[in-house]
Amino acid sequence: MPSKEKKRRCLSSIGSFLKRSQSCNENGEGSSKRSCSNASIPSVSNVNAIPQRSQSPLPTTTTTPIASFDLKDLPKDPADRPRITTYNSNQRDEIRRSYLLQGPCQPRGHTFPIKIIGKKKRRFVDEWFDEFDWLEYSKKVDKAYCLFCYLFGDMVGQQGGRDAFVTEGFNSWSKKEALRIHVGNIESLHNKARQKCEFLMKEKQSINVAFKKQTEVEESNYKLRLRASIGACRFLLKNGMPFRGHDESSGSLSRGLFIDTLSLIREHNEAIYNVTLEKAPQNNQVISPKIQKEVIECFSKEIILSICKEIGKDFFALLVDESSDVSKKEQMAIVLRYVDSIGIVKERFIGIVHVKDTSSLTLKEAIYEVFTGNKLSMTQVRGQGYDGASNMRGVDDFFDQISLVVNVVCASCKRKDMVRENYRKRVQKAIGNNELQTGRGLNQETSLIRAGDTRWGSHYKTIASLMNLFPEVIGVLDYVKEEGATLSNRNQAQGILSYFKTLEFVFYLHLMHEVLNLTGILSKHLQKKDQDIVEAASLVRGTMNALKALRATGFEKTLAKVFSFCHKHDINIVDMNENYLLKLSELYKKDFDDFERMQLEGELEIYYHSLHNDDRFTSLKGIADLSCLMVATGKHRSYPLVYRLLKLALVLPVATATVERCFSAMKLVKTDLRNKMGDDYMNDALICNVEKEALMKVNIEDVMDRFQKMCTRRCQI
Repeated sequence: MPSKEKKRRCLSSIGSFLKRSQSCNENGEGSSKRSCSNASIPSVSNVNAIPQRSQSPLPTTTTTPIASFDLKDLPKDPADRPRITTYNSNQRDEIRRSYLLQGPCQPRGHTFPIKIIGKKKRRFVDEWFDEFDWLEYSKKVDKAYCLFCYLFGDMVGQQGGRDAFVTEGFNSWSKKEALRIHVGNIESLHNKARQKCEFLMKEKQSINVAFKKQTEVEESNYKLRLRASIGACRFLLKNGMPFRGHDESSGSLSRGLFIDTLSLIREHNEAIYNVTLEKAPQNNQVISPKIQKEVIECFSKEIILSICKEIGKDFFALLVDESSDVSKKEQMAIVLRYVDSIGIVKERFIGIVHVKDTSSLTLKEAIYEVFTGNKLSMTQVRGQGYDGASNMRGVDDFFDQISLVVNVVCASCKRKDMVRENYRKRVQKAIGNNELQTGRGLNQETSLIRAGDTRWGSHYKTIASLMNLFPEVIGVLDYVKEEGATLSNRNQAQGILSYFKTLEFVFYLHLMHEVLNLTGILSKHLQKKDQDIVEAASLVRGTMNALKALRATGFEKTLAKVFSFCHKHDINIVDMNENYLLKLSELYKKDFDDFERMQLEGELEIYYHSLHNDDRFTSLKGIADLSCLMVATGKHRSYPLVYRLLKLALVLPVATATVERCFSAMKLVKTDLRNKMGDDYMNDALICNVEKEALMKVNIEDVMDRFQKMCTRRCQI
């Protein structure tokens, strides 16, 4: 019995010892040896320090390893990234590839905060991104980091100052030389980390591939197989078709359009037939849903890359609109408008982003993230257009102001009496000056008419009465501005006055008077009870022809009435003889300095006389044709300031119709049957479907190269 008890205690002691050793090893920093605290080690700065024995065990301070991570959720800001060693060792290479494909976080055009160093103001300089391709910047902490050292710093060792570019961040903006010191010579740890990044993206040269040599036949078969899958993807993306099927097993008749398209391709090519689908290795058929999404992403990235290369560092306009998809998720589409290298104005779709709300701050952050990911800068933006409804904003504002002025003028009997009395005095004065005729039914007392809620014909009466009583209405508004009961009433009257005394308002007033006069006649005839369908159709055709004639030849007559009205009521008008090109250049102070604006005036004069007698410029239809012809004839090099000004005028957005067409395509790509499509997948598919021309120009070799770099493949090219 005693021997058994002794044996049990011995086994228990051994088990406890092994348990402590295993626990220490699992933490990643222990061993079977006895641990000691930092207090038992003499300080480096004080060599005479006496070692002290730890009174209590030191707690373990390791970071919990991340088991698995979705590559789509990788933090972009360097300050938010955990150490690369905290990720699962089997997933680290994929994470490194993802970061290398994205490129360093370089928020170009960001307003970098100023920091006082010594007695001088210092900040991060945007041009450092061009000089140091590894440099990253965190907007959250205003610090710089090194992408290469973050990805492979754990494998190349430690060097002085590395933590400043990996974990702590560098913000000594007065010491640019520290960036060059960090790079060091060819044998520096930074360059070793860069070399490892280059080797990682060249998978065929890695050690793992060397252990598994593939024959030339296997590589050739893999290329054919991958090309066929890429071709099938491009066809479906161009036509906005779904990829997946209900049952994708080999014996099914509903395997989906991707496999059906691939089957159709292989039927007419024996070489492809022998290496695809059932003829391919079961673990390397290149047809899985994940493979399909990766190929779609490759196409999308190549299209965006081509657009960004075409823009370069030139300026562009930003077009944005929001709409909900079939899943009732708010989506924001982004389109860029720019002038390409041959002078053609283009509007290109660069992505759709899911936003939680449509507040200005949310949209700004989403736009900024898209720009940062595509190496674009907000400093390149020269115009912005939001929401397609804004195309009619001027007309909307006009009718809003009309309703508002009726409410203000007719708010009390006293104001109505003021309108009547002032109108009576004006009529008497005009009769005395023989400006008005007298007779039965003429010069009757009138008032400002309120528009109805359901009939547009009532708006015509409101506009007509406002044109007739315009001086009296202005007088009442002046009175309210000075004698209003509350500050709100006075400010409201002042705002209406400032709008009424503009050429824009007078133009809308006369234009809507003409249009509503024509449509009002049609409306009255259609309201008759004895109207037949033949007569109604004739009236509609007649009204349409009248509106077309007004559009074609009525502008000059309307403009003459507008100028006459402005002269009569002392409203400032536009001087058509003034040089507005020089005025336009004053709005773009970053594009034209004072010297260039002075030089522009002389260049415009020479440009005018040079092109005046040039027959090539006599049949132009607009400034878009002028831009193309200037590039074709080389005039853009002879008159660079004029061409720059012309491009600034061309990139200004006129409408957001292109964004609306993107939403129309979204309804074809994400349908009721595909309502579970993810945001990233929909964005990639929609870019390919909208930018069909760019999709067809994408080089298959570039897609294959990007596809191979995304993760470790079973075969290499």
